[in-house]
Amino acid sequence: MTARLLRGWRVVVGVAVLLVVLLGVDPATVGAAVTRADLRLVIIGVLGLTAVHLVSAASWRTIHGRMTGRWLPWREAVPVFYAAQAIGGVTPANLGGDLHRAAVLRGSGQSWGSAVAPLLVQRATSYLALSALAIVASAILAAHAPMAGGLALVGLAVAIGVAGMAWVLVSPPAPLRDLRDRITGGAPDPMRATGPAAIIGIGSGLAFHGAAIGFTAVIALAVVPGAPLLPVLAALATARLALAVPVTPSGLGIQEGILAILFTALGLGSSAALAAMLLARLSLLLTTVIGVVALVRARHHPDAAAADERLPDASLVGR
Repeated sequence: MTARLLRGWRVVVGVAVLLVVLLGVDPATVGAAVTRADLRLVIIGVLGLTAVHLVSAASWRTIHGRMTGRWLPWREAVPVFYAAQAIGGVTPANLGGDLHRAAVLRGSGQSWGSAVAPLLVQRATSYLALSALAIVASAILAAHAPMAGGLALVGLAVAIGVAGMAWVLVSPPAPLRDLRDRITGGAPDPMRATGPAAIIGIGSGLAFHGAAIGFTAVIALAVVPGAPLLPVLAALATARLALAVPVTPSGLGIQEGILAILFTALGLGSSAALAAMLLARLSLLLTTVIGVVALVRARHHPDAAAADERLPDASLVGR
């Protein structure tokens, strides 16, 4: 199966799962919930979900700089990151976005290993941060909706498993080192400050996922005014674990299904969950538009990134 067919198949799976979820609700009820939503809160939530990727862009730049000594210019790092989000938005677990960032750095003269290793650290620590939020969320859900606690724990186990696999790629034991080197294209360059980079990754991961959950909660409250904030945040944190499952792009369908179950357990209704997620998905469209613009601009200036990224040692570059 070619890569293109594989990507297309996963999109189809995501849409199919979403359609199955929609079959369990009244489309008219979902539509009515969307039309009744507070437009001001929806705009705040969508713009916030679009802008919050700046946190991850800053995290990538900082982790990469700490580990390689090469600090990417902000004017290049941010457009490359949003372009990666546009690509990653249609690939499972955003893996296409990671490959795009690695390819851009590789094209600027960096080794494949030095381009990939910081990405692995960021992804691993991001999942660890999301798992930490899910631990708290599972406790909250267990108190407000006991039937939802088990689902939260299952999702948490999946996220921890994915994070563990990423850490094996970053710092593998001897028996797995050859496998890691094949994946990264050869033995990576010596990496510096892996510990501080991991701390930065966890902190920025908490900030990114926490802010994304918060802005999605704003949209949920626009759909269901007066909904209990803490349980809503917990349900959204648990549903967000679908991002760690590399089956559908951006957890499409899976995230909606989990949230529908949790909202039903909380007495808010599955229609409200689907309406909130449909509105939140508007941020994915906006992010994709920004990313496509960045890709088009980069295509017209193919040598700019390579010229800017041939930087001196980090000690000579402003941070």
